[in-house]
Amino acid sequence: MNFEKLFEICAKDCLLSTSSPLVIGVSGGADSLCLLDCLSRLGFSLIVAHFDHHLRANSAEDAQLVRDQADRIGAPFFLGEAHVADWAAQHKASIEEAARILRYRFLFDLAEREHAQAVAVGHTADDQVETVLMHLLRGSGGEGLKGMTFSSRAPQWHATLPLARPLLHTWRAETLLYCQENKLPYASDVSNADIIYRRNRIRLELIPFLESYNPQIKSSLWRTADVLAAEQTWMDEMALAAWKECRVDNAPAGQVGLRKMTFQGFAIGLRRRLIRLAVRELRSEVRNLDFEDVERALHFFEQPSRSGQINWTFGLQWMLGALPGKSDPVFWLVDSLRQPPPDYPRWHEETCPLMIPGQVLIENGYTLSFSEESLPDQRQLADASAWEAWLDADTVAQHGLNLRHAHPGDVFQPLGLAGHSQKLSDFWINVKRSRAARQLWPLVCCAEQIAWIPGFRLAHPFRVTGSTRRVIHLKMVPPVLPPGAVPPPSDEVSS
Repeated sequence: MNFEKLFEICAKDCLLSTSSPLVIGVSGGADSLCLLDCLSRLGFSLIVAHFDHHLRANSAEDAQLVRDQADRIGAPFFLGEAHVADWAAQHKASIEEAARILRYRFLFDLAEREHAQAVAVGHTADDQVETVLMHLLRGSGGEGLKGMTFSSRAPQWHATLPLARPLLHTWRAETLLYCQENKLPYASDVSNADIIYRRNRIRLELIPFLESYNPQIKSSLWRTADVLAAEQTWMDEMALAAWKECRVDNAPAGQVGLRKMTFQGFAIGLRRRLIRLAVRELRSEVRNLDFEDVERALHFFEQPSRSGQINWTFGLQWMLGALPGKSDPVFWLVDSLRQPPPDYPRWHEETCPLMIPGQVLIENGYTLSFSEESLPDQRQLADASAWEAWLDADTVAQHGLNLRHAHPGDVFQPLGLAGHSQKLSDFWINVKRSRAARQLWPLVCCAEQIAWIPGFRLAHPFRVTGSTRRVIHLKMVPPVLPPGAVPPPSDEVSS
């Protein structure tokens, strides 16, 4: 390992400093253990983090291996865990996607709590090649084909903390050799040989096939990604300049406005990028916007519908309107379910049984609907907002559902905490909901147990799992603010 080169990459490309704590995600494999040992030798202040996905019977052994290595270098160790298979079934996500989401949530939550400068992971040059091929097969443009970068920001995990990949220039064979030469024990995940996972098929089947045409295909793809990354940086700068020129300043929350005449004056490539920037501003968690969705938006811009609006994707709408008091046309991207409502939903009554199917009117213009439906598909879940939930119907069959407000001593088991309970009052504090808003916030319950907090979180016991056969679909619709409306003051508390 060339430590001088690695330190230069950490400082110049990953923007890491030895003077601040750094969270490092360590799976127990050769790549992450190589990175852990190298960063320790380079003098970084490390916080070692391991996430147990509970996908294998011996997963606790990997956690212990990482703990032992953290103890060896004198670094603090933190363990996160979740039953990924259950979460994947609930959210109709693949095991790979669910594991990635839960792992990064843990890493960035830990980094924020420990005041770390970044999260570092052991992605290698091989991972880069596999990522580029995955994006190529999906039909990605230049943004996807540039692959990963040494340092990137992912707003879906954290608004400011970066993700660092110091080993992106290092091949997997080099990390294996490093561990062997330095007698570092590492875990071998048997699932890495399971071709049911797309990345494994690419690594074990597609790349060897491509090597029969070009033995240096991996190096070629890595260089291609490196060149495209530099070019994408240049194009990003152009897109940001165009964004500043056509974006409406001080748009209401939950809305983005693009000035029609300015927008249509840009080249088609810039227009596509501006659409993606608009989505990113409203929905930072959206990673892959389909080409067809972008083209449908462009078609609407050229030939607006008679109604002047279209229901688009991910629960978003495009509307043709104008700025208040002005005639200049504006394309508004509206996320109606995530706009701050005119006032909080309030439920003054005690317990109201919910007779399925049906709907209930909630104070301040909200409507709660509920019905028994077939299992939702992955796209429905992707498009859903926090105002929508699917419950396992058999779980609530005995006691049914009811609507009430909070009671003293209420506890809640938020989805994603592996069934752990917390006081409802603590949950409200964590999500920064003010006392005035939470006092009469409507709660969907099964007997006395909270099943869903509309606008926030489903309860773990009522999630959809792999054995779910029937679901109850709950949806609370808040009032919709028209484009140009002035939203109410933020409800977030200062602490």
